[in-house]
Amino acid sequence: MPTLATVTREVAALRREAVRQRPAPTPVLDRLRTDPTYPMVAAGLTPDPWQAALLRSPDKQVAALCTRRSGKTRTVGAMVTGRSLTRRTQTLLFAPTEDQSKELLQYVREMNDALGCPVPLVRESQTELAWANGSRVLAKTDRPKSARGFTPDLLVIDEAAQISDELYLSIKPMLILGKCDLLALTTPFGKVGWFFNLWDDEKQSRYWRKWKITAYECPRIRRDVLAEHAATMPPRWFNQEYMCEFNDAVDAVFGKTVIDAAERDIDLFAPLELTA
Repeated sequence: MPTLATVTREVAALRREAVRQRPAPTPVLDRLRTDPTYPMVAAGLTPDPWQAALLRSPDKQVAALCTRRSGKTRTVGAMVTGRSLTRRTQTLLFAPTEDQSKELLQYVREMNDALGCPVPLVRESQTELAWANGSRVLAKTDRPKSARGFTPDLLVIDEAAQISDELYLSIKPMLILGKCDLLALTTPFGKVGWFFNLWDDEKQSRYWRKWKITAYECPRIRRDVLAEHAATMPPRWFNQEYMCEFNDAVDAVFGKTVIDAAERDIDLFAPLELTA
């Protein structure tokens, strides 16, 4: 009678074999390879023009600054689902909180279901999906230590303006071999942090394909409702949430413009002049 250890090894071997097997071609997979928007369509959604263009983008580093309710999370779900089903892809999804990262993974799960699960799942939990073709998606949060030790093909950072510099700097080396893509999406959240810096700094911007989607570029947001929000919300909040404008923090003593101007006028390496 085989021991538990023997059975465990045999099960592990069967799983590895399942991972190595490429799924047989199907009409669903064939369409996914030519139409990256198909996961959204299968889920009953009509992609906005910017969503379709982003999903078809060949760029390695993409930064998307989006209005609230733009559908950015569903766009991520479509991208991750399509890549996971059509090629062996290791994906890490990052969000500021555990609930947000699980919600992001849930969109992938729902779109996979809407497509009819063309590739069998071999592992499924609230924080992980793994398919028989070797693809795997992990939902992670803003914990730099837990982000090390992975070799992903795709990194997704949701609500990137609220993700710490420490996490971003921890995962940045995953891109050094040029084999990993990075997609960062967010609504503005103050003139601080790595995402604001890449958006504001021309030297950094040249390494990114940047997208800006305001509420007026989102056809699903009704203009009359938007006008009501503009009339009833404080301008700084309306401009941040819907017009994709970075604002100084409410409790900032000096705005970033004042600080930048002061830094340009001060020679930090000039010797101090002491007076008696």
